[in-house]
Amino acid sequence: MKASRPRHKIPPDKIDLFVELITLVLLLITSSLPILYYSKLPDEIPIHFNLKGIADGFADKHFIFLLPLLTAGQFFLLKYLNKNPHKYNYPRPITEENAIDQYTAATKMIRLLNLFCTALFTYLTVHIIKSAIRNTEGLGPYFIFVVVFGILVLSAYYYRRVSESS
Repeated sequence: MKASRPRHKIPPDKIDLFVELITLVLLLITSSLPILYYSKLPDEIPIHFNLKGIADGFADKHFIFLLPLLTAGQFFLLKYLNKNPHKYNYPRPITEENAIDQYTAATKMIRLLNLFCTALFTYLTVHIIKSAIRNTEGLGPYFIFVVVFGILVLSAYYYRRVSESS
């Protein structure tokens, strides 16, 4: 059924471009922080945090370079996927009449998801570095709540958008 879907290029609006710019800036921050702070890191850094946000897993400080790689991979994968909205799964059938509305809602959600994930990786990078250098607690008790809440808000936003369109 996906093969017969109409194909439309969904141009980004000003808000989409702003979201992409913020996402790119966060990617650059996530990529530059490990380079800037590598020499200041101890030989072992926290890499896992429990539900209370306290570090409970550690690895060699080279691990800090994995976060920017994961962030860049996720960033470029979601950016690529956003160019092919006709390949997504949708909660309702795609027709020529509703394709543009459905594709627009889906591409906006993917952009926001990219921003959310990039911000999440940036936050993790900052707090891993901070926790390693200052030997502080780590992520804090609200981290998991914010992650779950963010995912729920994105899902609700998308569901509302696709439910409003025909």
